[in-house]
Amino acid sequence: MPPVSGIEAIRHTYSRGVHAGSGVTQSGFVELGYAVGRLTPYVRVQRVTFPSMLDLFYAQNVLGQLGSQYASVVGLRFEASDYIALKLEGGFISLDAGSHLTTGAAQCAFAF
Repeated sequence: MPPVSGIEAIRHTYSRGVHAGSGVTQSGFVELGYAVGRLTPYVRVQRVTFPSMLDLFYAQNVLGQLGSQYASVVGLRFEASDYIALKLEGGFISLDAGSHLTTGAAQCAFAF
């Protein structure tokens, strides 16, 4: 595996409501990391914009209900084996409405 890793994604969802209007949710992120042995520190930036009517996926999500946002994340990934990775992340979310959130997460990912 090369020491530098990068990933990006864009999501464009059109929603049409039965009793309400329609809208487009747009989201995307870019993540860059640099592997040093089994450790990979990384940074990620994200952007989500919502229409006035949330699509079904985000309508059930607390962050989606807070409105459009920018987020930045720093993290550290540890590859315990070929099948298990542990991650620690810290982040900062800036809502278009004007408020800010600080986040933290721990994750264990595995493949079988």
